[in-house]
Amino acid sequence: MYRRVIIGLLVSGTAFHAGAQNNKNLERLRAFTDSILQNEVSRPIGPLGADEMFHVLKYIKFETGKLKTKMKILLANLFSLTLCLLSKLNQAQSSLVRLDTLLPGTWKGTSICQVKNSPCHDETVVYHISKNTAADTFYINAGKIVNGVEEGMGIIPCVYNTKTNQLNSTAYKGTWTFNIEGDKLEGTLLFHGDLYRKITVYKHY
Repeated sequence: MYRRVIIGLLVSGTAFHAGAQNNKNLERLRAFTDSILQNEVSRPIGPLGADEMFHVLKYIKFETGKLKTKMKILLANLFSLTLCLLSKLNQAQSSLVRLDTLLPGTWKGTSICQVKNSPCHDETVVYHISKNTAADTFYINAGKIVNGVEEGMGIIPCVYNTKTNQLNSTAYKGTWTFNIEGDKLEGTLLFHGDLYRKITVYKHY
């Protein structure tokens, strides 16, 4: 009984290593297996011979070696992936820590209208930026200078995008984008899909 089971396993292993993938090859292997098992039924049941035991042990050793190799490759890939993820996480955290000290403060510059014959006008703007409690969120308290006096225009809540190094917002039905370039912010405002304003501000304090 054990002899027939082991021979069946050996034949199955042979089929696997031969790469039998179509029905024709599989049928041939089944027929080959059946012929071996039929011969085994007519043989007296006894212990495995030395040659059979050698091939069984050789097969087991081969399969065990393959499994160990696959496990080593899998562990190496998992280790590399973990290091990559940790590196990306550290970079993102470092960027946010840097922005926590860079962005908060007062920024001054210009907001230039890009649409002719529209209600908008070129403005001298003042942005008071503060950090929100959320890790990647900042508030821009926007104002403009009129007759030498600052007038408030509203608050623009922005989310920092680590991939693009930008502040993004959809406040007031517009699309705000600010590129962070050290102590300079280059921004645009899209309204209904059209470029409405170009904004350039510098940090003062």
